[in-house]
Amino acid sequence: MLSAADKREIVAVVHGFEDAWAKRDMDAFRAMLTEDCDWVNIVGMHWHGREEVTEMHRVLLEGRYKGVNVHTLSHEESEIAPGVALVVQKSQLDDFTTPDGHLVKGLQNMGIMVLVKRDGKWLIRASENSSIDPRASMKPPAQ
Repeated sequence: MLSAADKREIVAVVHGFEDAWAKRDMDAFRAMLTEDCDWVNIVGMHWHGREEVTEMHRVLLEGRYKGVNVHTLSHEESEIAPGVALVVQKSQLDDFTTPDGHLVKGLQNMGIMVLVKRDGKWLIRASENSSIDPRASMKPPAQ
């Protein structure tokens, strides 16, 4: 079970990600990742390693998501094993326009982050996020 202090530190990483995104602070973003971090983005692209994950986010934040912020709507933290935690996070992006000119309004995502405690600090080891399809979320999966 996560201690209250660990839970606070993990939540600080969740909010730190949102803050680094808003400020376009790639140094702060990079500092939250393990060297061997894996990231699967919203369209299924896999990035590996702190440098690639940071660079791909920089490209997105200077391009498609320029001026677009992410907002955490909810999050739940749990311990997988000692020093390993899972965060399930729901977030929403500001409205943005896709490269083909389509306006996307209020895109919500559901994501997971696996955090590991290294040298007393919680870091993101892996992350994946998926778009929430509002039509699908209203029906049971079997329908």
